[in-house]
Amino acid sequence: MPVANTIEKFWSYVNKGPKDECWIWQGPINSTGYGYWGLQGAKWLAHRLSYILANKLESLSPDICVCHKCDTPRCVNPNHLFLGSKKENWDDMRAKGRNSNGKGDHSGMARLSSPMVIEARKLYATGNYSHQKLAEMFGVSKSSMNKAIRGDTWSHIKDGLTGYDPRKYVQTHPDVIPKGEKAPSAKLTDKQVLAIRQDYTSGKYTHVKLAAKYGVSKSLIGYILSGKIWRHLEEVS
Repeated sequence: MPVANTIEKFWSYVNKGPKDECWIWQGPINSTGYGYWGLQGAKWLAHRLSYILANKLESLSPDICVCHKCDTPRCVNPNHLFLGSKKENWDDMRAKGRNSNGKGDHSGMARLSSPMVIEARKLYATGNYSHQKLAEMFGVSKSSMNKAIRGDTWSHIKDGLTGYDPRKYVQTHPDVIPKGEKAPSAKLTDKQVLAIRQDYTSGKYTHVKLAAKYGVSKSLIGYILSGKIWRHLEEVS
């Protein structure tokens, strides 16, 4: 059994709630979506260690699995855990449709749950939370959160996707970088960029002359004229 201070630290990574609800592990997560905890030079599955601690066991045989009643990989609530053989664990996973080829909550790779995805989408829609901030809150990578919110993953969960239109966040959402003159680093206005294009089309100005006229670098003029930047502006005839 781990020493008392280690046990206390372990439980500090758990969001404990009512006995009938999932207690989500907030510590490290492995590649299959399960929490783990480093102890005595080895990595323990968090839910396995939770079962051992709650039942005051010295250890468990490697042949014995700690299974989930709730099918939430990150849950460490002892009341949601039960023992089974490897075969029984696999049969239970197949019976519930929970395997590496499953979808959403039923995927062995899932680091989020349906309620977590719905909540994340609601928070994102307020405009007060970026993908990065939500990723940190829910213990996943920024790319995973991005995909979950946009529906690239968890697309079977429709909550939070109804009427989703990224364009409405152009000026308000922290994940969207303002374009053109609204960008913090902009050195030109939209009107000036259109004028630069017109001047160049007239054939009277070279890149160097345009740079001097508008007080910017020659390379910036080149990027504007080649369409690498300010592409959202339409040419004026």
